[in-house]
Amino acid sequence: MIKKLFGETEEEQFKYLQPRLFALGVGVIALLIGVLLMQIGVPFGDAIGSVGTGICVIVLLVFGWTIMRNLFGFASLGALFSGNVVIGVVIFVLFIMIGYLGGFFVSIVGLCRFFVLLKKRKGNK
Repeated sequence: MIKKLFGETEEEQFKYLQPRLFALGVGVIALLIGVLLMQIGVPFGDAIGSVGTGICVIVLLVFGWTIMRNLFGFASLGALFSGNVVIGVVIFVLFIMIGYLGGFFVSIVGLCRFFVLLKKRKGNK
């Protein structure tokens, strides 16, 4: 399962996970800073929190895209709208919701896998 989600070799997995988890970390940190600034009463704290939330949502959708592509067989968003546009919009909304939730779980698995890979790299040196 790990090979299907993140890549065949450990090096591919590391290269796949590192930028995505870094972006997710930046989003979480921006979200936390925004919440703290809102509690203090700084006027732009909500904007920073919104940016952090947006980063987290995008990264989770990127993680979830792998599941959605493998589960439903859609390689592109254009394939969703190739038939009826109304049905394509409904499928697209469901696609995003399921992809977001799936991305949440895949990101947790990816975070655990990333720490295992880091531990292996430190053990080899």
